[in-house]
Amino acid sequence: MTAILGVFETAAFGPGERAFCDALGSALGRAGDRVRLQIEPPAILGVAHRAPEPASGLLQPPSFAVDDDFVVLADATLYYLPDLCRVLGVRVGANPSASQLILSAFRKYGVGCVEHLEGDFALLIWDRHSRRVFCARDFTGRRPLFLAPWRGGLVVATSLDSIAALPGFDPQVNLAAVGSDAAGLLFACDDETCMRGVSSLRAGHTAQWSANEPLITKRFWHPSAKNVEPMSFDDAAVHLRELLTTAVTERLSRSGPTAVWMSGGRDSTAVFAAGMHAIRNGTSNGELVQVCRSHPRGDSGREDEAIDEIGRWWGVTPHWTDAQHTPLFPGIRNRTRWSAEAFAPPFEGLTRALARTGRALGSSIALDGYGGDFLFQVSRV
Repeated sequence: MTAILGVFETAAFGPGERAFCDALGSALGRAGDRVRLQIEPPAILGVAHRAPEPASGLLQPPSFAVDDDFVVLADATLYYLPDLCRVLGVRVGANPSASQLILSAFRKYGVGCVEHLEGDFALLIWDRHSRRVFCARDFTGRRPLFLAPWRGGLVVATSLDSIAALPGFDPQVNLAAVGSDAAGLLFACDDETCMRGVSSLRAGHTAQWSANEPLITKRFWHPSAKNVEPMSFDDAAVHLRELLTTAVTERLSRSGPTAVWMSGGRDSTAVFAAGMHAIRNGTSNGELVQVCRSHPRGDSGREDEAIDEIGRWWGVTPHWTDAQHTPLFPGIRNRTRWSAEAFAPPFEGLTRALARTGRALGSSIALDGYGGDFLFQVSRV
């Protein structure tokens, strides 16, 4: 992950380099010790990240690119690189970074570049001549990006903590957003956050801003049917399997194992099966490991037997995390601060335990089945 912070066109330029770096480093769990700044009044931009995982083999930071016209900051992992490099005229063997590819795409397509990027991304582009800001998030929205007016200008960050840490910024609680989260109405406040005056750029949206124009957000991603020919149920199932296999294969680590956080449901099972299908067919030389949580007998969440059966079918042994001995809210009494984002995942403790198990097996990438219900809920099972 990469921490991004940009401050633009403020009435009194910038928070100062030291204060800016402190705010950038406030993005807990996201910032690292590798920092790159671009200071050109009335703008200051920076990224902070850790060194790339050597075992991942995926395109990773540095997430900063600059040329005579633009500055690009990106928290991004891009996929289907041969296709993207071909249309951009870039050699894949040159191993370009995500930010360099985004810069090339922006130079060629302008704000329409997002329609050519396949991956997980939150990006910020500063036009050094027109002094325009362009931001975007991919349609899954797994990487955050926040926007806030400040001192007559604009602040863009991947963390609410970074915005709150800016000198002179007065963070106040948005009680309506916090109340909606507490009530489980997770989508009730649209792009509002728990910090008053700070909005979240919605997934699949772009934002444009300059000192002389209001902030304009626009949805760029819409689901589309690429194959409109009628298909039988069985043919559609085969087609879906091919698409899923291609997507999983693209995300497998090129060195070291890839973990699949397995349950006994259809979604993560399908992800694991698609990856194993590609490996067995020689489409990929990757390695998959099952990382699973075990629940005690009688627990309504227990799916151990189904997971074991899947493992036996594929000839692999699951690696277990014992849910009974994983605290639901680890260290809650000793926490000195809370996340700036109100909503806490109810399975945070288990998710962290799964991540630790995968890392102990040498995995730096984890796949899950999140969102699979929308694909498989029409099954005839």
